[in-house]
Amino acid sequence: GLGDAALVAGTLGEATEAYRRFLTLTPLETRPQLHAAGLDRLGDALLAQGDQSGALAAYDSGIDISGKMAASEPNVIEWQRNITVSLKKKGDVLLEQGAYDAAVAANEEATGIVRSLIAKAPDQIKLQRDLAAFLGVIGEIRLRQGDKDLARQSIDEALDLTKRLRQLSPEDPETNNDLSIYLIKTGDVRVFENDADGASKAYFEALEIRERLVRLDPANTRWQRDLMVNLIKIGNLKAGAGKPAEALASFEHARLIAGALSTQDPANAGIQRDLSVCVNKAGDARRAMGDLP
Repeated sequence: GLGDAALVAGTLGEATEAYRRFLTLTPLETRPQLHAAGLDRLGDALLAQGDQSGALAAYDSGIDISGKMAASEPNVIEWQRNITVSLKKKGDVLLEQGAYDAAVAANEEATGIVRSLIAKAPDQIKLQRDLAAFLGVIGEIRLRQGDKDLARQSIDEALDLTKRLRQLSPEDPETNNDLSIYLIKTGDVRVFENDADGASKAYFEALEIRERLVRLDPANTRWQRDLMVNLIKIGNLKAGAGKPAEALASFEHARLIAGALSTQDPANAGIQRDLSVCVNKAGDARRAMGDLP
């Protein structure tokens, strides 16, 4: 619709007004599902403008509508899934605000819904992937809070679940990408636990998967960036272990990827920051080797 087109084009004010008109023209009483979806889109537009409070209010309204419909039509799975989509967006905003407990609560609520859906439809692969994703986010937040035990518990479950899914579809790119994500998170937990060997094992397993994915689809910039992040984590680990030459090799590889991405999208500030990080880390490794003052 007009709101989606404006949002993609970056004309955020137009997108917001378009979604508000859509909500007016889509009465809650007669078209609750579309109304709830419109609230989600409005939340996205408000968030893109930096209005986190407005976005949260829109997401909460959508959750409330979907929740009431799910209660009245418990056999309609779509209502339950709509709630989890809105809860994910709400959790992301809360995480950005540093409201870690509230972010965990939103993701745990979504996890509970997904588990109940899996009990009804255990063969739905999408639901299994959704569960792993929510668990991964919960584990990441717990790690930020310094609770390594709860972090490990959530991330281990996400990893085990995704390993089982890969056994069903060993060549599926998205499943393999998911697996690399949870391996990276596993490595992060091991770093927090001062388990350098465990972290290295997880990071290198992820690296093998991500290198294979990039060979499969070299034009996929998301996978390119994931590979770059993986290399930086390995470089950090090597630098911390007093192996600056090995760290430099990883940082230089990451720098080449960041440089290529920067050339493709020079206006992307995030990619420019990535390139700067890689250059600085490579410089630190060279200084540690005595190559720079």
